[in-house]
Amino acid sequence: MLAVEDLHVKYGAVHALRGVTLDCPRGKIVSLIGANGAGKSTILNTIIGLVPAHSGNVTYDDLDITNRKTHALVAKGISLVPEGRRIFLNLTVVENLLVGAYLTRDRKERTRRLGEVFALFPRLKERMTQIGGTLSGGEQQMLAIGRAMMQNPRLLLLDEPSLGLAPNLVTDIFATIRKINERGTTILLVEQNAFQALKIADYAHVLVTGTVEISGTGGELLENSDVKRAYLGM
Repeated sequence: MLAVEDLHVKYGAVHALRGVTLDCPRGKIVSLIGANGAGKSTILNTIIGLVPAHSGNVTYDDLDITNRKTHALVAKGISLVPEGRRIFLNLTVVENLLVGAYLTRDRKERTRRLGEVFALFPRLKERMTQIGGTLSGGEQQMLAIGRAMMQNPRLLLLDEPSLGLAPNLVTDIFATIRKINERGTTILLVEQNAFQALKIADYAHVLVTGTVEISGTGGELLENSDVKRAYLGM
């Protein structure tokens, strides 16, 4: 479904990505792990068109989408849940969710998608009229994921979904990610919690200073001695 080939990204004199190549097959979960500053978020932001590629290619369903406008990529079925959630703090839960369906004019379809989000996150249904800024961190993360799901994406990009959450909420979020994938959504996941990211992944990549150093299945990387030592605290 998604292929990144020899991708280079620069922020002025900083060479953030140095020839990154990876695939995200249809219907799978692919995890990216690595230290802060390794370039994980830059990959997602380049795919969705928020950061320009210096060179290389991004292909989605056999279409070159390198440096396409973000709104055009959303219309093609790609959604991003950004790091830090970035919900609209002054809007209600329902209003935040409906922003995610801005491309959908059919009222019945928007209502159907709301029902699917509330089935994934019953807590959001309980807080439908609550202002987003008054939600807990975990509830805001649910809202950010729900907003992205309102776009009915075929490819979901998740940037640090467990960041700042209590351990029990981390477990809940990863269980929901798996449910979303089981419904047919392809997922590219960036995550600091390496154990959870590899546990859930069909395939995974380790980024080190802008390059892919190790690749394999999630299970293979969980057993890799270098990964254990550097990212799993073993």
